[in-house]
Amino acid sequence: MKKTTMGLLAAAAAVWLAGCAQPADPNADVPPIAMPGGSDTTPAPPMPADDKTAPAGDSAAAVESGPVSDPNQLVGKLPPAFALKDMAGTEVSLESLRGKPVILDFWATWCPPCRELSPALEKIHREYGDRITVVGLSDEDRELVKSFTEKNDLTMEQLHLTDEVSRSYGITGIPTTVFIDAKGVVHEVEVGLSMGDQYESLKTKVEALLAA
Repeated sequence: MKKTTMGLLAAAAAVWLAGCAQPADPNADVPPIAMPGGSDTTPAPPMPADDKTAPAGDSAAAVESGPVSDPNQLVGKLPPAFALKDMAGTEVSLESLRGKPVILDFWATWCPPCRELSPALEKIHREYGDRITVVGLSDEDRELVKSFTEKNDLTMEQLHLTDEVSRSYGITGIPTTVFIDAKGVVHEVEVGLSMGDQYESLKTKVEALLAA
């Protein structure tokens, strides 16, 4: 019985860390955000990829990726370009964000692991300010996302995700987080949640981006 219980717990943890594939409760709240300076932190397919991959951070040798079946195939490449509308309806291109590191967070309001990651991303956004750009991408109704982010005091940029962009990045589960360096090259991709504290994990990745 004990082994069975431990096995079920391990399986549940694996599902949580792996992220969401289907909608759950769309009305659940994001956990409270631990603001910078405080002592508390919130724990937290279509075409094949081009095989010409440059080392992460080497923009001179990097090529722009075509659509991929797995977002990890983007590492070391320039990610697929996009131009998406923000919550006010203004178009924002990925190219316009180049010049400093960018974190792309593919998420949804109904996804529990996404809601666990959101406060940590928001804290990174507030702590690092204009040194890094954090962008959420959701395919849900703009008014729903706007209401959700306002209710939960999430101030990072939010863009309305299209099916075309989602497919080009190989998104099959969320959250999927894409870390892009200042040269525009994908440095790392994470599908699901990190083990342990989400903020500390993100901070380590951000420091690596800033040093790239």
